[in-house]
Amino acid sequence: MNKFDYYYWPKVYSDNELLELHDIFKNTCDETVVDEPAENVIKTSSVTFSKWHHFKNKLDKLEQCVLFVNTEYFGYNLWPQYDNNNVFLNEYDSKRKAEYDWHIDTDDLFDVKFTVIINASVENYKGGEFNLFLNKPTHINKLDNPGDVIVFKSNLYHKVYPVSDGKRHSISMFYKGPRFV
Repeated sequence: MNKFDYYYWPKVYSDNELLELHDIFKNTCDETVVDEPAENVIKTSSVTFSKWHHFKNKLDKLEQCVLFVNTEYFGYNLWPQYDNNNVFLNEYDSKRKAEYDWHIDTDDLFDVKFTVIINASVENYKGGEFNLFLNKPTHINKLDNPGDVIVFKSNLYHKVYPVSDGKRHSISMFYKGPRFV
């Protein structure tokens, strides 16, 4: 592992905490936001959106971890999560063989420095392996278990392989900052 490409934390959230996060999405879904997947890329997962302020008390400890790891290992100029930032719940359903092909996370106005993903699955699933392209496709098994969290450089190509059985859920957030010069 190159510690400067990604960092992970095992079992940050318990099964009960994951259910609470799902309930927040259910009760605060922002239906005005439209999913904008990477261009020319297959994405068959469904996405539910909500705002950071609904999750602050549940995700603040994770934000503190991300900011600390950035200070220790990456050194990016990051903005914190603002109340109106989007938080995403991705559902990869085997009925659709849901997947998200190789892509990077970008924004037209700012540089997306980090992508944070929580394995938020609340039921068993098969497939749906998360991969980063680190000189070659690399299965990041550190994100295979519910409650596991990974933060990685958003300019790294990454992919979620098709789910073959059940539903895989992940919560995603992005950390932005001023453009790289």
